Amino acid sequence: MTSAAVSSGWEALAADPLPWLLDDERPNLVARVLVDLIGRPPTSPAVVRARGGANAAEPVASLLAPLQPDGTWVPAAGGGWGAEEPAARIVAAAQLGADPGDPRLQAAVTAWLDGERTDGPVAVGAGCGEPGAWRTARAVEALCALGWARHLGIQEALAWLEEAAPSSSDGGWSDDRGGECAATAAAVLSALASSDGPRRTRLWERALASANRLHGAGGVDDIWAVPRFDRSDVLELLWCAARAGAPWNPEWRSAIEAVQDGQDGTARWSARGDPPLEVLLTGCHERTGEPSGWLTLEAVGVLLRYAPDARLQRRFPERPGS
Repeated sequence: MTSAAVSSGWEALAADPLPWLLDDERPNLVARVLVDLIGRPPTSPAVVRARGGANAAEPVASLLAPLQPDGTWVPAAGGGWGAEEPAARIVAAAQLGADPGDPRLQAAVTAWLDGERTDGPVAVGAGCGEPGAWRTARAVEALCALGWARHLGIQEALAWLEEAAPSSSDGGWSDDRGGECAATAAAVLSALASSDGPRRTRLWERALASANRLHGAGGVDDIWAVPRFDRSDVLELLWCAARAGAPWNPEWRSAIEAVQDGQDGTARWSARGDPPLEVLLTGCHERTGEPSGWLTLEAVGVLLRYAPDARLQRRFPERPGS
């Protein structure tokens, strides 16, 4: 017999993942869980305490190990997007819950932005060729998460993404394979969710329309791994839409069913590939096939936001005799 549809997002889960997600050994993840799932204010003592330990915990500690107190990197690095470059390290660290209040990180962001062009795109870097929408979008996403949303360079970058970045034929952003870039759509939604002040409505609508098309076409990757750079996936697009306040879209039905089906019996989601910076994260990243705290956070957030609207089937065990 088919089980009933959920009345709350928690019922779409196979178990309660919160005790595992709130493990004190992962303060960077705990801070995000408290804010994004439990609804604690970012300034609450529990969030501030967890975030304060984030940069000493793996994998953020390894990413920021070469970063000096004055914001320089040892050894000195270039401006590209290789595994050893500051831009990639900062973007990855931000996605993995780095503490924005770390003076080293603030100094590194200042140096990064001081070295960028001021007419729109950021994170172009030596050897990257023409400005790529995904590079600027991922950089802006990270810098908004680190508290730099009001910086003039970030606002110029958002304007460039809205008005001048390379477009796909459908009206989204183009990728390096001639299609529509899911990574840019996801990163733009995430950046706007992290920004304070007036929302860029046209940019939000463009990114959401791109996500809708990508879901509808069924062409989004189902290889989930964090951090993400030039690729996105079904889970990230739904999570970024949820964080950005997007309403439920019935065309997402198959995508959210895939997310619900991705959990194991303990309501944990596993990585489906190795992250792009595996060379830096050896020994501390979430490996393929192993439960991922970050993916579980995203998946739980998606189900909490959209499961009732999607009328997903109940997975949480019924109480005996109910």
